[in-house]
Amino acid sequence: MATEQSKPVIHAQLPRVPSTLPVYEVRAKTLDERSDAIRLFQQRLKLGDSTPVRIEESVRFVGQTGEVEFYRPSGALWARDYASSLTYKDERRPWDSKIVKTEEGPAVALDDASHKRIVGNAEGLFHDAKLRSEHAYLADVVLDQVHSHSPDGKKELFPGEATVRFLYRLRDLRVAGPGAKSYVFFQEADRLAGVYHVWRDVVAEHKAEATSAEAALELWFKQDKQIVYSLKLGRVVDIDSVELVYFAMPPSKFQDFVFPAFRVIGFIHDGKERTKGTEFARFCHALPPKAYARANLLADTLMIRP
Repeated sequence: MATEQSKPVIHAQLPRVPSTLPVYEVRAKTLDERSDAIRLFQQRLKLGDSTPVRIEESVRFVGQTGEVEFYRPSGALWARDYASSLTYKDERRPWDSKIVKTEEGPAVALDDASHKRIVGNAEGLFHDAKLRSEHAYLADVVLDQVHSHSPDGKKELFPGEATVRFLYRLRDLRVAGPGAKSYVFFQEADRLAGVYHVWRDVVAEHKAEATSAEAALELWFKQDKQIVYSLKLGRVVDIDSVELVYFAMPPSKFQDFVFPAFRVIGFIHDGKERTKGTEFARFCHALPPKAYARANLLADTLMIRP
């Protein structure tokens, strides 16, 4: 019979939490405020005349070869040219590239000139669309890896579509979650394939009293159904990583405040063999509901699990 464990085992070094943490009040741009960016993306992607289609949480401007979608809850934009890949015979793209060594083995990467060029093009696009933010930073450039074989059976590696990725920080903490990212997709340096942008403007900063990471996690352990159920079954719950971040909701969700949270990564297993089990990743509130109430910050997203 399995022995019930009392609580998860924390292997990670817990982040130090200051006595107070900022909570950021945010605002989503309206459709009128995004109209210039929508038109710009339609022009740059050469989508032609468009027809607006309204659905529950968004408006889709459907053109001849693609569309630009506006999300009302967040002001996010997702523009894509569905025909941009049709001029190529396969997934390979004609980038100037090089082979580099990584922990996973050889990989293809853009050469320095191509890298610099598409980063500049992406920054220029966001500048022209009035979407640049002081909180954004260049995270990386991701190049699709296209594997092939030569006629003699030799494995070959080619570059595919490239993505320039911008993420966000508030103070010294990164903003995690699906509501804080800006991506530009390229078939070639001057061939745009799409744009994805979601970031709610910060309009005010509030202070809330914080508790320790230990106290916040202890509360979360008692509320997370998977952890509670696993412990009752006698499973071992290991906590391997805990990071203090800010959390931004998905573009289809309304959000009044970007709040501090812990990003927790762990593993659930039988206690005998860690290779057999279930890895999990969660976000949990870094501040308890009472802290928000004392700071007079009221919103449903501050009370429910991220």
